[in-house]
Amino acid sequence: MKLASVVVLGTSLAFGIAAGCSGDDETAGPSSSSSSSSTGGSTTGSGGAGGTGAGEAGGMGGAGGVAMPFTSQGSSSYEAQTSIAADDQGGMVAAWIAFFDDDTTAIGYAVTRDGGTSWTAPRYVAAPDGRRSSNPTVAVNGAGQFALSWIGFRLGGTVPDEHVYLAFLEGADDAFVTPLVASDDGTADTLDFDKPSLAVDAVGDFLLTWADFTATPALTFARTSDGSSFDRHSFAGDMTFGNLASLCLDRSLGPNAPLYVVHLAIGATLVVHRSIDGGVTWTPHTVPASDVLFQDPTCAAVGSDLWIAYAVGTGFVPGSDTPADRIEVVHSTDGGDTMLTPVEVSDVSGDVYLYPRLVQSYDGKLATAYYQGRVGEPVSLVVSTSQNGTTWTTSPIAPAGTFTLDTTLANWLGAYFGVAVGQDRLAATFTDNSGVKDRISFATFVTP
Repeated sequence: MKLASVVVLGTSLAFGIAAGCSGDDETAGPSSSSSSSSTGGSTTGSGGAGGTGAGEAGGMGGAGGVAMPFTSQGSSSYEAQTSIAADDQGGMVAAWIAFFDDDTTAIGYAVTRDGGTSWTAPRYVAAPDGRRSSNPTVAVNGAGQFALSWIGFRLGGTVPDEHVYLAFLEGADDAFVTPLVASDDGTADTLDFDKPSLAVDAVGDFLLTWADFTATPALTFARTSDGSSFDRHSFAGDMTFGNLASLCLDRSLGPNAPLYVVHLAIGATLVVHRSIDGGVTWTPHTVPASDVLFQDPTCAAVGSDLWIAYAVGTGFVPGSDTPADRIEVVHSTDGGDTMLTPVEVSDVSGDVYLYPRLVQSYDGKLATAYYQGRVGEPVSLVVSTSQNGTTWTTSPIAPAGTFTLDTTLANWLGAYFGVAVGQDRLAATFTDNSGVKDRISFATFVTP
């Protein structure tokens, strides 16, 4: 494997990607912790910097404002599941789930305006009315406006009580202040949602999708330009929808660019839906993928070309972090109407894989990042790159601790991570369990 050039800042080497988690992954969080040995490598420890603040229960008070190396370790007990977004001026926002000692959660985040050299201390935004928070995803539009979406939910009770929220980065101190309800009018207490995906179109509108299990499983698409009103449309409610949907588009095609949503379907398969009217109506297209595991599929669109990355293996169990035997990418040259034969991306026999994330890199290459290793042994983040999606070159990026699948532990790998595309490099945030408990790490790197 060729070695990618990596700059590491903060808690250790890092990676990032926005994604979601399983249908039952809106959890109170691991109830116990397990230590894991450090894999070593060229890393910089962050220590315990960050804000305890005067906050609400669980230490959710603001901590920010101080420029410092990246760290996710503020007043939370541990952190997992992370997303990152980058603008073209050196601005980046990283977000994650923050788990507190009083068994509450919030969304933690940090901001940089200098390409990742210095960051604000961790801050927190919580779902309203005492709800727990999960599934963060961040995006930024062409005007430099950052947005954060996540799920708010309650534990216990006989029916779910969930909403999808959206907040914008505001003010000179770069804070997510006011959570807005994106999924509904905010009054219902029986809604069952999961896994928001967030993207931006050419005119700067924020585009969301999320799973809706309130009745017949389906997807909802929503569009907003200001967060005060949302144009929502339901689709995929045909009993084939599984979960874990990801949204992609090619913004260079302008305001009428096709939108794509790929998701898990029944029978361990995939379906991609395409909209050519801004998300009002959607047409399903079959993907020639089989033995697809319960990990987020992701996609990248360039002109009429569409690529989809996904995890393949045996033992599909909804809600389980079943490791993959291999990572595959499938390519369409006509916007999903027809698909070529899937290509294997991963390259080490005997290793297993988690959470592939696919983006088009700053240099036009395709880049698929994922965890690689063997369960109970050291795990690393790697990236596979390709000019055309046919031949892939794999490069190690960073050690991430121990390959842990048990979601009840405070050192599990978090169900997803985040990758963002900058002007001349990629940036990533990921869950790193090299210490006793999970922390989020950050790195920038260039493709080989």
